[in-house]
Amino acid sequence: MLSLQGQRFLRPALRPTFQPKSLKTPQHMSVIPKRGLIQTINRTELEELLKKRDQDFLLVDVREPSEVLHTGPIPSAVNVPLGQLDTELAQNKMFADKEKPIIFYCKVGGRSELACELAKNLGYKNTKNYRGSAKEWFNLA
Repeated sequence: MLSLQGQRFLRPALRPTFQPKSLKTPQHMSVIPKRGLIQTINRTELEELLKKRDQDFLLVDVREPSEVLHTGPIPSAVNVPLGQLDTELAQNKMFADKEKPIIFYCKVGGRSELACELAKNLGYKNTKNYRGSAKEWFNLA
């Protein structure tokens, strides 16, 4: 807990999408403080990939199953909740190729950004975050 002029409040969690204004990054990158750069993909690019299917990639929904029930997944996505991702990346044969592109998404983009960072830390070379995530794809309020 922090104290400010006699008031006590809980320390807010760092938002993974924080991006300092003074730091310029390429359009398809975002910054996680003290972690590095994460590649991003927008809706148009994802729609093109899904339409063409000329590139082999995995689309991973890191929302909880109850969230996926509400909207359904983006076509061809597999659901691996963020809390189970490290185990699945290590044990599931679907994730055996660490060079294969993986696109993560969640509800608004925060958990998927953490998923990208986790995968990078486990040696995956080509991860992207769909920052629009389910909120944009399914037009959620």
